[in-house]
Amino acid sequence: MKNNRKGIYQLILQFVDRQDLVFQALKDLRPQILISTGAITWEELEHSPKSRFEIAQTGYWGEDYEWKYFIHGLGCKLVHTQTKEPIEWNTPNLRSFDMYWFINWLNWYLKSGIDHENSEFAKFQHANDIETFVVSSLLELERGKLITHLSSQYPNEYTVIVNTDQDDKTSS
Repeated sequence: MKNNRKGIYQLILQFVDRQDLVFQALKDLRPQILISTGAITWEELEHSPKSRFEIAQTGYWGEDYEWKYFIHGLGCKLVHTQTKEPIEWNTPNLRSFDMYWFINWLNWYLKSGIDHENSEFAKFQHANDIETFVVSSLLELERGKLITHLSSQYPNEYTVIVNTDQDDKTSS
């Protein structure tokens, strides 16, 4: 399980990094959401934001409008129009992730045929056990102090703990 833990942790880090796209989309589309949660300040905006009612709740975003977006509550879901990659995030913490949104992304990742170094662990997992595998991995990563629950109010939400010993812990 130690190699699997390192693999799943690396995929969590990759997913968390991908959430920056959702942050950028919200910054362009509905910066008021980011401002209301303290993720950014008015001063950090490069342009004056449009009224929240001038931007549709759903639409297309990106340099070539390659992402379909759906704005919900304090977050947004992006789905790439060609690859179908789903990325979903709630403000304000970019190191936080929802377990089920990660599972959705992981299912996409495993089916995408992308040959990354981290896909090696996935060969041992069955699609119908992926949720069980992720839940047990999250518990193990939490015991290893690599992630933590945000609060009991949001039982599916975890935060990646940033520290300098992470490489040592994932290899043990």
